[in-house]
Formats: sequence, C-alpha cells, structure tokens
Amino acid sequence: MADESGKIVYEFTETGLKAIRDAVKALEDDLAASGIAVDDFSKQFKKIDKNVGKGAKQAGDEIEGVGKKSKKASEDIGKANENLAAQRYALYDIASTYAVIGAALTGVGIYAAVVGSQFESAFTNVERTLQSGTTVAEVDEIRSSLVALSGQIPLTFQELSSIATIGNQMGIAKDAIVDFTGTMARFASVSGMSIEAVTQAFGGFAAQTGLDPKYFENLGASIAKVGIDSNATETQIVSLMREISAGAAGAGFTADQIVGLAGSLASLQIAPERARGSLDTYFGTLNRAVAAGGEELAQFATIVGVTAEELDAMVRSGQGADIMRGFLEGLNDLDNVQVTQALDGLAQLRVSNTFKRLSADLSIFDRDQENAKTAFIEGAELARQYAMTVDDLASQWTIFVNGLNAVVDAISGGAIPTIAGLFAVINNVLFALTEWLGNNQWAGMAIAFGIAVTTIIGVMFLFRAATVGATASVLALRLVIQQTGATSIGA
Repeated sequence: MADESGKIVYEFTETGLKAIRDAVKALEDDLAASGIAVDDFSKQFKKIDKNVGKGAKQAGDEIEGVGKKSKKASEDIGKANENLAAQRYALYDIASTYAVIGAALTGVGIYAAVVGSQFESAFTNVERTLQSGTTVAEVDEIRSSLVALSGQIPLTFQELSSIATIGNQMGIAKDAIVDFTGTMARFASVSGMSIEAVTQAFGGFAAQTGLDPKYFENLGASIAKVGIDSNATETQIVSLMREISAGAAGAGFTADQIVGLAGSLASLQIAPERARGSLDTYFGTLNRAVAAGGEELAQFATIVGVTAEELDAMVRSGQGADIMRGFLEGLNDLDNVQVTQALDGLAQLRVSNTFKRLSADLSIFDRDQENAKTAFIEGAELARQYAMTVDDLASQWTIFVNGLNAVVDAISGGAIPTIAGLFAVINNVLFALTEWLGNNQWAGMAIAFGIAVTTIIGVMFLFRAATVGATASVLALRLVIQQTGATSIGA
C-alpha cells in the first residue's frame, strides 16, 4: 500500500510540472511575440523547474522508502504472529509429551504394584494350606520354585498356585508339592482337561487306590500313552478310572492295570456307568468267591483256567489283570464243558454286554495293559508329549509374559508387604476415627458442616472457572476476527 501511494504522489507531481512547463512555454511565446526578452526569465524558470523536479524525485524516493519499510514491518509482524502460533503449538506438544511420559512412568509403578499384589495374593492360599510346622525358608523355597515353574509351563503363577493349594488340601507332602504341581500342569496341557478336573481326578484316584502321590508323574505318563495308542481320549480314560478304581483296586488291580482297563473300556465306547455296574458285579463276585471259598471259588477258578488255590493266591498277590484276562478268555471257551457249567453259576456275568465286548477282541485288552505298564515304569511319556505341545507360539508367549511378571515381582515383591503394612496402619486409624466419631456426634456434625461449606466453595470455583473460560473463548474469537480482517485489508 505504501509503495502504491508513493507512486501515485510521484506521478501526480510529474503531471503538475508538465502543466506548468506548458504554461511557461506559452508565456515565453507570448513574451517573444511582444518583443520582451525572456532569456533571463527562461533561465530562472529552468532553474526552478530543475529544483522542483529534483525535489519531487527526492520526495518520491522517500515515499517509496517509507513504503518498503512499512511492508517490511508488516512482514515482521506476520512472522512474529506465526512464531507465536508455532510456539503455542510447540508448548501443546511438549505438554502432551510430558503427559504421555508421566502416564507411562506412573503405569510402570502401578503395573509393578498390581503384579506384586497378585503374586502375593495367589501364594497366600498356598502358604495357608501348607502343613503346620513349615518354616519360612521352606515357604520361600516353594514360592521360588513355583515362579521358576511358570517359566517352563504356559500357566500363570496364579494358576500354578491354585494347583499347589489343591495339592496341600489333598495332603501332598510339602517337599513334593512342586513336583505335584508340575505334573498336574503338564497333564492338563497334554490332555486339554481343566486344572480342576485333573487335580480332582488324580486326587480321587489316590484316595481310592492308595497310590502314593510321588507316582503321579508315572500315572500321568501311563494315561497319556494309552490315550495316544487307543481309540480313547485322556478325558474318557480318566472318567472310566473314576468309576472303576475302587472296585478294581480291591480286586488286586495295580494303578497301571486300572489305566489299561479303563483305556480298553473307553476304546470299546462302553459308557462309564455301564462299565462300573458290570465290573462291580464281577469284582463283587470274585471277592465273595475268594472270601467264601468252596464251590463258588472253584467255579470262578475253572473259568479263569487255574485251581481254586491258585486263584486265591493271585487275588491276594495283586494279579487282578491276569485274573480278568483269564476270565475273558474263558468266556470264549464255550466248547469246554467245565467252563460252560461254571458260567451257568455266573449267568449275570456271562450275559453282560461289557464282558461280551471285552472278550470279543482280547488284543485290545492286551495292548492297553502292556502300554499302561511300560509307560508307568518308565514315567517319561508325559514329559515327551508335553515337550511337543509347549513349542507353539501361544505357549511361548505365555511363558514370556510369565517371565516379565516374575522379574516385576522380584523387583516389587519386597515392597508389597511394606505397602500392605502401611495400609493396615491407615485402616486401623480410619476405623478408630470412625469409632470416635460414633461416640462424639458433635464432631461428626461439625465435619459434615465443613464438607458442605467446602462443596459450596468448590461449586463456586467451578462456576468461576466456567465464566473465565467463556470469557477467554470470546476474546480468542475476537482476536481471530481481527486477524482475519487485517489480513483481508492487507491483501
């Protein structure tokens, strides 16, 4: 705008001087026509003309200079406004960054506290159910072992602690509780059964058969082996074991033989309830025959293919599987008159669907008995199968998270009891204050009045904050309008 104004003034001055020159020229012509000497007049006028032209040019230059300075000043103001805006947004970004960093750092502390408290809470039940007389060192060793176990098995420390708690309630010795937990966790992973179902199944089996818990790894290996080599799942085998264990153990079956029998029954798709009914009849008849002796024992021995004395000795020495194998084979020996006559006295077993199906193909019975026995003795099948299941991404990710949590627990674990103790003190103070207020109603009323006044003042501050915020918004809007108008005029 300043440049254009200077240009207009300059052009206006030039136009005026030209008009004056034309007028002077006309005057000179008139003087010359009148015979008046105009040389001196002309010289003086040219001098004036030169000075006026020089002054006009100088004025134009000065005006142009002022225009340039004005333009530069306008540009500087614009840049200053831009810089202010940039600084404002930069401050916004800095504030946001600080907020993110603060939230992240606070989150780390909160996460550490949460993990530490979860670990402590989970292990509290383990510690609570341990045998009386367990030392602090033994408790710490069990806790450390469970944390280490979470780095080998894709179950959280909380889940492993739940298994250990159940083991304590089952009467598992404190020095065997970690091994028990590992076995239950591995079997649950291999079989797909829940932790609760596995622990209940193994605990129930031990209660019915008297199996020492130190052989649970062997039992799990036996079930796992029969499961993969038969037409039965681990879940089906465990379900049948629950139904037949008590009767089978009483009839001389060992733990692995019960697993093999359950596997055969599951392979033949015999329902657990039906199998239990038939086997209860079989075991009851056998035990009654051994107890009574005489003709009933002789009939049973005839079917098995041994003498009465041999059958009595086999039952008492725990050869239940061999006895059943002989009995199933005898069911098929219908050409033997003595066997046929003996079966007439045991009609309820002869017509049993369960025994008909078992005796129809003894190779299934033999296979499952052999697999169950070999796997129980070696005790390695469960670990072998588990090693193949733990290599998948989901399992490794769970173990990775367990590792992070273990590190966090190691860092924050020492502080958690301290924090818990601090809260205990605070809680005692709070409840003591509550009791005091209950005994001193005037104090409660005074505090209530103070809270009411504080609330009113807070509302007033909130109203004032809203008013100030609205005013600031209006001022900001006016500033935007002014800046927009100024920009339009400058354009």
